[in-house]
Amino acid sequence: MDEAGHIIWPPNRGFAGEPKSTFLETGSRVDRYGYEGGTFVSPEGTPYLNRSLAPGTDLQPYNVYEVVKPVEVQAGEIAPWFDQPGGGLQYEFSKPINELIEDGTLRRVGP
Repeated sequence: MDEAGHIIWPPNRGFAGEPKSTFLETGSRVDRYGYEGGTFVSPEGTPYLNRSLAPGTDLQPYNVYEVVKPVEVQAGEIAPWFDQPGGGLQYEFSKPINELIEDGTLRRVGP
């Protein structure tokens, strides 16, 4: 946190290196801690500490999503941050999760 109490986010959108463009195929499952207005997910089951999430994120809603239509994402290793080791894989969508649910690209399949 900075002096004003704002979260200091990692550089490079949390990627340890340069993300690569790839596609998540139909049937792929990803998950997320936090509200559905965000754009980041990880492969289902990625350990919490390997996600380098902001303090308190574990108290936010957790959801699992299935890819209904192939979708392009930026993919890469998660940088260490927030006193966590990182090292997991993260995907960044070009639109928020809630919009991808609305347009039929993703569907929520559970917590």
